[in-house]
Amino acid sequence: MLYDSIHGKLFTLPEEVFVYPSHNYRGHAISTIGTGKCFNPRLLGHDRQGLIEFMDSVNLPGPKKIMGVVPAKQPCGQRAVAV
Repeated sequence: MLYDSIHGKLFTLPEEVFVYPSHNYRGHAISTIGTGKCFNPRLLGHDRQGLIEFMDSVNLPGPKKIMGVVPAKQPCGQRAVAV
């Protein structure tokens, strides 16, 4: 899913489009599609399998507040349907 989102959605946008990641990446709260294509090591030169292997090797810790955030966001975007 990550590979498809990056290459099928984000990388189809013009390079000057601003991106506001949901995290603070190396002190930067904003980037562009072009900057990501050129300098982000998670995006450089990986095919789908290469990205999977790279992300598996990074061994990132889980988000600290995930157990509270996920349940809180689950109803977002759902509409009440009259029965």
